[in-house]
Amino acid sequence: MSKKISAFAALLLLAVLASIPGLSNRWQVEETYNSVGFVLEAQDLINMGYESGRDFLQVAEELRERGLSAIAVNELTGEELMQGVAPYKYGVASDFLPKVDYPKASQAALMLDSDVSEEVSRAVLEYSFKKYPNVEVLHTSKGIVVVFPFNEAFAFDAGIMPDFYSLLLAQRTSLPIVYRPGSAPGVETQNVALALDWILSNFPGIKAIAPGGLVVAGFPDVSKIGAILKKHSIPVADIEFSKQLGASQLERAVFPMVLPLHSVTKEEIVSRRLSRDVLLERFARAAKERSVRLLYLRSPEFLSSSRLDSTIMEMGALKARLEGLGITTEWPLTYPLVKTHWLSYFALALVVYLLVWRASLRFLTEKSTLSKKVAFGVLLLALASVFPISKIGFIFRVYGAIAAAFGAFEGAWLALEKDDKPVIRILSGFLVVLAVGLVIAAVFGNTWYMLRMSTFSGVKLTLLVPPVLLLILDLKRRIHPESLEEVMSRPPLWGEIVLFVFLVAAAGILLIRSGNVSLVPGWEKATRDLLERLLIARPRTKELMIGYPCLVVWYYTVRCKLWPRYREVFRLGAVLAFASMVNSFCHFHTHLSFTLLRVFNGLWTGLLLGLLMVAIIKYVIIPAWNRWGHLLVE
Repeated sequence: MSKKISAFAALLLLAVLASIPGLSNRWQVEETYNSVGFVLEAQDLINMGYESGRDFLQVAEELRERGLSAIAVNELTGEELMQGVAPYKYGVASDFLPKVDYPKASQAALMLDSDVSEEVSRAVLEYSFKKYPNVEVLHTSKGIVVVFPFNEAFAFDAGIMPDFYSLLLAQRTSLPIVYRPGSAPGVETQNVALALDWILSNFPGIKAIAPGGLVVAGFPDVSKIGAILKKHSIPVADIEFSKQLGASQLERAVFPMVLPLHSVTKEEIVSRRLSRDVLLERFARAAKERSVRLLYLRSPEFLSSSRLDSTIMEMGALKARLEGLGITTEWPLTYPLVKTHWLSYFALALVVYLLVWRASLRFLTEKSTLSKKVAFGVLLLALASVFPISKIGFIFRVYGAIAAAFGAFEGAWLALEKDDKPVIRILSGFLVVLAVGLVIAAVFGNTWYMLRMSTFSGVKLTLLVPPVLLLILDLKRRIHPESLEEVMSRPPLWGEIVLFVFLVAAAGILLIRSGNVSLVPGWEKATRDLLERLLIARPRTKELMIGYPCLVVWYYTVRCKLWPRYREVFRLGAVLAFASMVNSFCHFHTHLSFTLLRVFNGLWTGLLLGLLMVAIIKYVIIPAWNRWGHLLVE
């Protein structure tokens, strides 16, 4: 047995050593680019200044001291213009030109009267000519009327005109500006690009764009928009959980100039009744767990208190929270272009062949001995696989999924192979999965995956394949009291039926819930928040509440010869600890240091909870059954 473990450990150690250059590159990027910027909308600053009796610059300076890193300025929609957000009047042409004939009378129009500054008026006209070639500009006694080539209803949700008043104010603060162009239905892509080029040329304070609306301006062909952004070296804000059409295409067009952004809309705050404390927790979690670089904050509108004072207090608390986690609050720089090191491809291939070989031997023989000849062949095959894995994306993703699934199975089998030396066996399984996770983290630890341009495709496979493999192997080796043939040839027991339904339902819930926070119950969210405050890196639920506790309970039931027909459920549950651990390393947007702390916390807290469950079984459940169990079966 020692030779078997030594041969396996040597190859696995070689894979980890080959991953070090890739891990080092990723670690350096994560530690160097570890800043988060706070963003507030210009309109919020204007309103806070009006309420508090301060001007825009004073409000911006007070907030800058609390961490404000950028000001967002929107391209105004027809609805916003109708609400009077900008100093210029908006309506239909007949509102400003009484003698105009139909159909021009129903066209959207904008009035620039004497209340509008010359600087703003000039910007509106120049922008209009760039974006709308067929625009008409008419001079009247009351001012300049701009008639657009579309009707008012058509432009209700579309971005029509930048908020130049706010844009000029924001530029005076010297803070970076996040410009938010709206959707542009009916406008040619080349005209959208010309207008954007003009904006970026005339307002050098713009340091990023965050497209607004349901559809990115210029969609479906956003390549010209991307070219303009590259020309000015302007990154795109990748808004988390956004379903905006064209966003992913634009991010790919400007890659790697992408800044992940987290935002909570006012509608979500109201509909989900999110408190301000919950909002701050969400922003801190986004920066800590998902490496979000921009936090799009909103001033509290529903509190009976000064919005400026409340914002100052909240931003100060959030800044202190992030700095306590080692995250600085300043305008972030985009990640450099980091590619996967060729040795990481070798490490991935080596791990895949090693794990598949071990699993195959377990099913074909009673041993999984790795001879020198086989080991040499695996090494050669891994070297030969570097080129196809690095050049063909499909093979690359398949190898990653296989490594994750078989790595979780190998770790679980090592921990569950026998009931002797539980500490050594559990640690052996943990270290194997740790090694596989590091290899996956190295090979996928490039800028493309760190910015979530693509996601890991083997998460659900890792949750499904390892328990299935373990169940088949347990039936084959008679670890379960009966073989598969014997189980299928006799009538099912009621306990087995209940257990089968429970397992199927649990598997379905796990697969559906994976990556879906909307299905997490309230009590679990409260527990997560508590653990985050206590441990910084919260253990994953599958490890803490299912995987490791099942592993400890299985050891106890085997040693005490309890429930032989039903012990399999604990073995299958234990697999989730190792599957979840592998999946933690597959969140490539999460800092590697955070992932390492999370899996370690999952190990010790899960084992501790398992010991508590054993104590309950031993001192509560078994004595109660011995005393009153006969009443249930009579």
